[in-house]
Amino acid sequence: MHLPTAVDPSNDIYYAVYVPARTAHALVMAIATKMGLDSSSILRTTIVNKRGLRLALDDEVTREMLDKQDMRVAVRDLEISDGPRDGMAVGKRAGLELFLAF
Repeated sequence: MHLPTAVDPSNDIYYAVYVPARTAHALVMAIATKMGLDSSSILRTTIVNKRGLRLALDDEVTREMLDKQDMRVAVRDLEISDGPRDGMAVGKRAGLELFLAF
């Protein structure tokens, strides 16, 4: 699978990520630490399956992952608009999105 924002697709070195709990939060924290990212800047984590569908990462998906699951990780900048509140202006948050492909 090709991820256009892959960290370095020509790099054939893989890194182990150890997750202390089988939760989405623990997995995202472990990946962020390994990649040197500020975990508080990650706004969304998406799984890209073999058919190219994008699925939201949650605790249920994380619990069902295989031990020693191989995956590719990509990162992109993301800006999320918060919905209008009581006629107030829409707020925006900038951060990162992680893509996991396995």
